[in-house]
Amino acid sequence: MLKLDRSKFKTFIPLSVQLGSFLFAIAPNSSKNSNHNLPVLLGLAGLSWMGGCAIAPQMVQAYTARFAIPLLRQGEESYQTLLTRAENIARAAAQRSFDSDILVTQVSISIIGQNNSATVPILKLEVSRQDWRKFPDPQRWARYFPNAPILLGISPTPSPSAVPSTQPEPTENQTSDDPESPEIPILPPLPALPPLP
Repeated sequence: MLKLDRSKFKTFIPLSVQLGSFLFAIAPNSSKNSNHNLPVLLGLAGLSWMGGCAIAPQMVQAYTARFAIPLLRQGEESYQTLLTRAENIARAAAQRSFDSDILVTQVSISIIGQNNSATVPILKLEVSRQDWRKFPDPQRWARYFPNAPILLGISPTPSPSAVPSTQPEPTENQTSDDPESPEIPILPPLPALPPLP
């Protein structure tokens, strides 16, 4: 009588190994003509291996979702408004990517600004799912391209701190040799760049 050890047939062992072990265990005892048993055993072992591969689930692998989203400038829109729209689009795209696919572990979103014929990256958002869950703010994770407004041909609106102020003329009590008030040279403003064709 044939005795099989049941501990060899646990459920976590692949089907092909279980069936192959079983076939080789019963092969010498199945018939007296062993010349025909070898091809049968090999065929059954091959079929069991192919069946195990067909039934076994596919391996799941996480990945990074990558998007390049074009953003067209509307009319005489300022660069700050264009940048705000880019951040909103990046936020929505990141959230949609994480919500729609559980295998996405990281997103990489490039917002490409378009003005006339110029096409320039405005911002790039790269963030993992865990970081986005903690802080879903694109300003925290985005990388900005400071030369983008110049390359797009958008004249940046000067902020109050960027406008050079003229230095007041020294009064009678102040002289330019006074160590308390050193004279700072004021550079002339740079000429504006010609618009892109």
